[in-house]
Amino acid sequence: MEVKTLYLYNFILHLLVSFFMNKKNKNLLLPSKSDVEPLLNAFNKRNLNEAIKIGKNLLEKYPNAFFICNVLGSCYANLGQTQDSLEYFRRAYNLEPKIPECCSNLGMALQQMQKFDEASTYFEEAIKLKNDIPEVHYNFAVCLAKSKKFDLAKQSYQKAIELKPEFTFAYYNLGLLLWETNDLENALITLQKAIKVTPNNPEILASLGAVYKSIGDFKAAEKRTREALKLKEDPKFKFNLATIMRDQGLLNDARQLYEETITLDQNFIEAYNNLGEVLRDLGESQIAEEYFEKAISKNSKFSMAHYNLGILYQDANSLKKAIKFFEKSEIYDWRQRICYCAYKNNQPELFKEMFNQLNLFKHDSPLIGSIAAHYSLNNKTKNSYKFCPEPFIYIKKTSITSLVEKESSFRNELINDLNKTEIAERKQGRLVNGIQSAGNLLKRDEQSFRTLAGLILVEIDNYLNGFENFDCEFINSFPKKPEFQSSWYVKMQKSGHLTSHIHETGWLSGVLYIQLPNKTKTPEEGTIEFGFDGDNYPEGSTLPTERISLELGDLILFPSSLFHRTLPFYSDEERICIAFDISPPN
Repeated sequence: MEVKTLYLYNFILHLLVSFFMNKKNKNLLLPSKSDVEPLLNAFNKRNLNEAIKIGKNLLEKYPNAFFICNVLGSCYANLGQTQDSLEYFRRAYNLEPKIPECCSNLGMALQQMQKFDEASTYFEEAIKLKNDIPEVHYNFAVCLAKSKKFDLAKQSYQKAIELKPEFTFAYYNLGLLLWETNDLENALITLQKAIKVTPNNPEILASLGAVYKSIGDFKAAEKRTREALKLKEDPKFKFNLATIMRDQGLLNDARQLYEETITLDQNFIEAYNNLGEVLRDLGESQIAEEYFEKAISKNSKFSMAHYNLGILYQDANSLKKAIKFFEKSEIYDWRQRICYCAYKNNQPELFKEMFNQLNLFKHDSPLIGSIAAHYSLNNKTKNSYKFCPEPFIYIKKTSITSLVEKESSFRNELINDLNKTEIAERKQGRLVNGIQSAGNLLKRDEQSFRTLAGLILVEIDNYLNGFENFDCEFINSFPKKPEFQSSWYVKMQKSGHLTSHIHETGWLSGVLYIQLPNKTKTPEEGTIEFGFDGDNYPEGSTLPTERISLELGDLILFPSSLFHRTLPFYSDEERICIAFDISPPN
């Protein structure tokens, strides 16, 4: 959503006219009311070029007439000629620096040129001279926010609202600022006040939808965004709705909405990119590649599309091509990805170069943690990467009490919601004889999923308390407020299994077992195995593994850097689990 800026030159001029016409100064040669009347008539009729001509002639005769300078500055501002506008507003200010409107006009000119710090000083001067103009507090707040002085910006928006309780834009911008600073509850309250003052405003409705999405209330987010679209078919609103559907796991709906976004705006680069991501999740990698390339054709420096092509080629094991696109992207974990691709592709010089670079930074990458452990064990060297050097210690098995009994009503409710809820499948190359859901299951609206999310967060808190005296980056930098980065169900049929992998974008991972088939051949079928090898890492020594037997309601928590797999089972019964990743800190 876009912050609203008010350039109120006409309003300020109205105040200045009254001041100027009553100004008495025998030492200055100033124009009379009849002198300036043609100038004001031309300005008010929007004959701006004529007004400029009259104003310049007057200024030659009356060089100290600050009011004429302000009119000329306003003319140029309305014509979009910012440099000329700034010149005349600065001249007016130099003539009369103690007039608040001169300070404010100069502030607005600088604001329009995106010189926010300098603009702030003049708004502050204006407010010291005259504290009751809500629009000045408002524009001061805009500049403060642009300068990342968020607390001061919030105070200025609130002052503008205090002076003008029906000030829609002030509510709107304050709501966006609260959202940006993750004060979601107050953002929602503020935007609801904005829509009460100005009902049926599509921008405010769309912003409400965005905040509801951040909170995780997808139904409310969808409702508000659809209301905005009924009022205004804006491609940004359509894009937001597509993202809301995607986060609910409704990939086909998201696909259609991203396509409609592109129809509305063929230069909407993010829509091409996100459509590519959805197509990738639907298993249509070739078409996904085309959309990432279309995004790059619109903007060759669009980092997300380069990164996504890197992921696409990485997953296809075209590792040299993947490296090329990660190098172009320079976002997220691009260095880690290059290190990973070089390691798998037997490019030792590039691998060591990237690993040595990453060793100089904070050791907070699960991906590099897994590579470092694999390399050090195979080469019998000390593991210098301190993300989680001894990951087996941090595997914890606990249980959700209300899911332990086979006839548990909560368990039945969960399974029922999993079966009836419309969630798309996400293609998963490592999964054999099974399906995996898309979206973020534990952030959906169904009460069973919300309840389960709360129970899991309690167990994560207990988990962290159990390791509070341990020293590694995984524990030391553990997220202060754990959030589900992703969560999904996995349903497996007979002979189903999952090959060894890590969750490189997570921090802590977990899996909860809500339906387990009977063992028919071996005691270990269907169990989870942890280790240091997988994902076609270079062959080497036989590395340690640890298997954990499972019971109904068991919750297994472990560092996201740790390889794990599911052993095949041979019963005709379905196996159901819910897996998740906790987001890394910040």
